[in-house]
Amino acid sequence: MKQIQQKLFTKEDPYHVHKTLGLVALSSYIYRISNFGASDMGFSPTKESSDDFYVITLLTLLVHVCLNISSFEFHIPAKRIQSDGGRIWPQYRFHSLVFSCRGLLCIALNAFYYNALKSSQSPLGSSFTLPHGNYLIVIATMIIGDIASNYWVQYPSNSIRDLKASPVIKYYFSVMQFLATGVSLVGLRRCSLHYYMVMVVQVTAFLMTLRRKNLVSHETNVILYALLLAGGFVVGIYETYVWDPAQELLWISAFLGMTAAVLRILCGMNKYVIWTMLHIVNCYCFLPSIQSQEANLHSMILLSLVRIRWLGVSATMIMVLGGLWRSYFSSTQIKSISD
Repeated sequence: MKQIQQKLFTKEDPYHVHKTLGLVALSSYIYRISNFGASDMGFSPTKESSDDFYVITLLTLLVHVCLNISSFEFHIPAKRIQSDGGRIWPQYRFHSLVFSCRGLLCIALNAFYYNALKSSQSPLGSSFTLPHGNYLIVIATMIIGDIASNYWVQYPSNSIRDLKASPVIKYYFSVMQFLATGVSLVGLRRCSLHYYMVMVVQVTAFLMTLRRKNLVSHETNVILYALLLAGGFVVGIYETYVWDPAQELLWISAFLGMTAAVLRILCGMNKYVIWTMLHIVNCYCFLPSIQSQEANLHSMILLSLVRIRWLGVSATMIMVLGGLWRSYFSSTQIKSISD
């Protein structure tokens, strides 16, 4: 225990800022997850919610941003240790900040949306233009991530490709990252899945720090990361079927994410072109059809068929992509969303 304390409590954080923020963030995770369900982890306001509700939401987001920022006070090797690729390095630390902010900004956009509805104002002009905000968040975080990668160009490393793991595991990690970006692009109006994805990013960075200090094994971290990603899929399914059954946004997110994975991993298409194209498809093909449907029996039957269709299409694309990937693995590099 004393050895663990010595490795975690270092002189680089003399005022315990990072550790304090970590404990506050951990408390936030516990509180939010304990409110998983109808209250949307406490992010969805009720008719009785006061303005303090939005202040608390923004303070929650600020805590998680500051947690990532405070981690930059620690000195870590400039070059990724290639023995297993599971120890944190500067490029990944910055990417952790960027992609945590992506989820937090999606929650902030939702808070603006809720507040606009409460005051009977049309958010961002109309509900149709709201997804443009999510698109800007996705593209902006990609640009900043690429800037960070270029900054550390002397020691380049790809988060998925350079990880010591089986090809199947790396394929799974990469595809789940594309699905997460699909969720951010479409913009689910409940916050639970966005917040869970932030938790995955920050917990993973912490696990990689523990690995750097030899407090956990590489294999343990790989398993935990795989379980965290699977948990996100469960959260998404639960949110859709239990609390948002009339929406198709999750299935559209899955479809767009898998389409992006095919175009990026197998075809090598530019990621900015991919996500811009998919955003246009989402705004002008999918969302208008959802918003124009009426709540009658015919529409409910149609919605059920659409759900099955998106699920079937996504599952089929996963199988096709997996089969093609196995065939071309020797000549095709696996790409993650940040590549």
